[in-house]
Amino acid sequence: MVSALNSEEDVQAALNNGANDYVTKPILMASLTDVVMRQVDEYRKSKGAN
Repeated sequence: MVSALNSEEDVQAALNNGANDYVTKPILMASLTDVVMRQVDEYRKSKGAN
């Protein structure tokens, strides 16, 4: 999830309601890259890939 809202409550609400991750604006490229790589790793693990 990408949002301009960045309070701890906003992040927790999003994660509690099914968001896999939470990135706030302005988006830092390093943060976005980390999130994407984590999601790719999780996908690969779920499919049994290396």
